[in-house]
Amino acid sequence: MLKCRMNSRIGILTFLGIAIVGCNGSESSVSTTAAAPPKKSPGYTRLVNLTNLPAEIYSKQRLISPAIQPNQACELLPIGTGAQTIRVIPGGGKEIQVKLNLASDKGASIILMPDMTTKVIENEERYASTSSNTHIVPVEAGGTMPATFKVEGGETKSYPSKDTMVLLPTSANVVFPDGFSTKLDDRIAFSLFVVAKKDKTYYILGKNASDRKPVSNGQSAS
Repeated sequence: MLKCRMNSRIGILTFLGIAIVGCNGSESSVSTTAAAPPKKSPGYTRLVNLTNLPAEIYSKQRLISPAIQPNQACELLPIGTGAQTIRVIPGGGKEIQVKLNLASDKGASIILMPDMTTKVIENEERYASTSSNTHIVPVEAGGTMPATFKVEGGETKSYPSKDTMVLLPTSANVVFPDGFSTKLDDRIAFSLFVVAKKDKTYYILGKNASDRKPVSNGQSAS
């Protein structure tokens, strides 16, 4: 009879021990499965090519856009954050290295000038706000910069040729003084490069946000 009672007590104590361990283990697993912080958005860059040769743009060994033709700009494309070295190769010739410090969810425009020097426009906004959707960027490249320019788009309106944010129409196609015409997305932001060259003034519109991913083919620029 005594042996039976002792076995019963041992069984109860064993059960309680397992239950306590199980509870502690459950609490431990909860505390170690905290939600991971959201992934940080990358910084973005693009090339505005003002030379008379097509140009490629690389991040390390990665080609990030098909060749950008003369007097054109590619979209802002994701690179990363912090210090970055971007390689620009005009006409398959000598590469130009551009040092950037990219901020999360912001863009940096690299302008390749006709003399193969570069200028960088930092902190480009990617999305439109209620008050602005376009960053006007004047670029003097051997010509005379107009004080203002007119854009047609439902109505004709003049804008200053200075570094400023404006709201271009999205309800209809916009037409620039050089004849370039396009429809603007009402959600995203753009950069309009007003480029004064000797022959004429070019209006180069760069898209600041895109769902497309950069080219990733492992090519080497060397």
